[in-house]
Amino acid sequence: MIDFLPNLLPPEAKKVLILAPHPDDEILGCGGTIVLYTKNDIDVYLSFISNGEKAELKLENMAEIRRSEAAAVSDILNIKKTIFLDFPDEKISEYKEQIKEKLTGIIKDISPDLIYAPFPMDPHPDHRATSEVALSLMSLMREVQGFKIAFYEIYHPIRFNVLVDISSVIHKKKEAVLTYKKSLLDIPETFWYSVEGLDAYRSLLVKKKGFYEAFWLIDKPVSRDEIMKWSTFDYNDTSAEIFLSKLKVADELIYELRKAHVALERKDAEISNLSQTLKETERKLLAAEGEKQELEPDLNLLTSSLFWRFISRFYKARDKFLPQGTKRRNLYSKMIERLKKIT
Repeated sequence: MIDFLPNLLPPEAKKVLILAPHPDDEILGCGGTIVLYTKNDIDVYLSFISNGEKAELKLENMAEIRRSEAAAVSDILNIKKTIFLDFPDEKISEYKEQIKEKLTGIIKDISPDLIYAPFPMDPHPDHRATSEVALSLMSLMREVQGFKIAFYEIYHPIRFNVLVDISSVIHKKKEAVLTYKKSLLDIPETFWYSVEGLDAYRSLLVKKKGFYEAFWLIDKPVSRDEIMKWSTFDYNDTSAEIFLSKLKVADELIYELRKAHVALERKDAEISNLSQTLKETERKLLAAEGEKQELEPDLNLLTSSLFWRFISRFYKARDKFLPQGTKRRNLYSKMIERLKKIT
């Protein structure tokens, strides 16, 4: 691991790629650091994994609104290029392989020295899934020039090894946060109040009043156990570790329950269709039974007539009076054939 950097400057990089699960995560977690990079003519690329269409503020065109706000914020931050991957909001974990494939192309194209992503133990499932994709991308170090990953905090303090003083650009971060009006539920001032407090939180640590963004910087892939140890300050088998492991299990169970619910809905639809088919068949059978009952008196009358009795007896004795192969039988057969043609 990289030791704590005491100079309070952003980690060195010639090109930077920011991964944001939704529009607004980038400014909340590392907006000040981005401004410090771009002020020094360092190219910063920004990739939004989803458009955040599932935001709590329910609007029909929420995805378009958040994209528009993200583009405006990118201009404020002087982002070199903003890339929207357009994967479904709240389902990033289901598309990790496809996201990795797209980001692989982006990384090979721009060759970043440093990638920023949400902290692996962030409570939001989309944030965690994005950090997992970022970790999996480190395998690309064999194919392209190696890069480091800096995990950023969004709503919760994290254990860090890099602290960046953003006091000189805090006004730019505020401007960008307030630009995300709809993304931040029409109360961006409340979000700013919270984020500003989080950025001021480390003033006590450095013994200097100011605003600071915190990151966990790694230069090699890490395992889940290493993430757990880092997140819990190397204190193994703690209640926090148990809780976090159960949280992941709960997430997996919820995902499986959702799949089962979808399957049940499909089965319900199939049963409903089958029920309709059975009702239609039953209706046709009842109609046929009604027709049979209507014809039954005529059938009884026919079978009780003298003509019917004669025909029945004739057919019973036909082979006796007209044996097969005789001239009489052949003549009888010809007469029947002619009658069939006439009728």
